[in-house]
Amino acid sequence: MVKDNEQTKQKLLNAALEIFTEKGYYETKVSDIVKKAGVAQGTFYLYFQTKESIFTSIIKSTNEVMIDQVERIFTEKASPLMSKEEFMQRLHETVYSCMSVYRDHKAIMYMMRVHGASQFGEAEQVVEAWNECLLGIIIKLFHKFQLFPSYNEFQFEIAARAIDGMLNETCMQYLILRDSTDEQISQISGVVTEMIYDMTLGRTQ
Repeated sequence: MVKDNEQTKQKLLNAALEIFTEKGYYETKVSDIVKKAGVAQGTFYLYFQTKESIFTSIIKSTNEVMIDQVERIFTEKASPLMSKEEFMQRLHETVYSCMSVYRDHKAIMYMMRVHGASQFGEAEQVVEAWNECLLGIIIKLFHKFQLFPSYNEFQFEIAARAIDGMLNETCMQYLILRDSTDEQISQISGVVTEMIYDMTLGRTQ
C-alpha cells in the first residue's frame, strides 16, 4: 500500500511537471494534471492541497536533488589534502551534475527566475531555504580549505554570494534561455570550475 501511494504521488508529480512545462503555472489546472496522470480528481487531494502545493513539491524535490549531488560528490569527500587535479575533477563533476538537473527542469526554473518566487506563495520559502543551504555549503568549504583567512563571517557571506550569483546567471543564460547539449554543459561546467578554482584555491597557490 505504501509503495502504491508513493507511485501514485510520483505519477502526479511527473504529470504536473509535464503540464507546467507545457502550459506554464497560471494556465495549468488540477484537472489537467489528474487527466495526464490518469487518476481521479479526488486522488489528487489525498497528496496535495492545491496546485501551488504540488508546484512547491516539484521545486523542493529538484533542490534536494541538487543539494544531494553537491554533498555526495564534492562536500563529503573534499579534503585540503586533495591534489589540484582531483579537486578540479570533483568540482567539475558536481557543477556538471547540478547544471544537468537545472537543464532538465528548465521550465520550472524559468518560471521561478522570471516571475519571482514570491509569485508562488509557499514556494518562496523553499527557494529561500535552498539558497541559504547552498550559501552554507560554500561557506563551510571556505572554512574547510582555510580560504580567505582574514575574512569575518560577513565577508564570507559576500564571497559565497558572489559565487552563487555567477552560478545562477550562468544557468539562466545557458540552461534556461538557451538549449544546451550535454557537450556544451560539460564545457560550461569546465569554465565555471576554473573560475571557482581561480577565485578560491587558486589564490593560495
